[in-house]
Amino acid sequence: MPGEPYPVGLSALNNGYKRVFDLTIILIGHIILSPILLLLWTLIPLAIKMEDGGEIFYRQPRMGKNRKKFLIP
Repeated sequence: MPGEPYPVGLSALNNGYKRVFDLTIILIGHIILSPILLLLWTLIPLAIKMEDGGEIFYRQPRMGKNRKKFLIP
C-alpha cells in the first residue's frame, strides 16, 4: 500500500527485534542494579526495626463475616 513506511513483512520482523532488544536491556539493567536493590531491601527493613523496634510490615485488623476478626498482612 502506498504511504506505509515498511512492507508488511518488515514490520513484524522489526517488532521481533525490538522485543529481543527490550528484554536484553531489561536483563542488563536488572543485573547492574541488583546489588543496589539488594542493599536497599536489606537496609530499609533494618532501619525500620532499629528506629521503633516494632514490626517491619504493618498488619491491620479487620472484621470479617459473622464479626470474625482477622489480620491483613
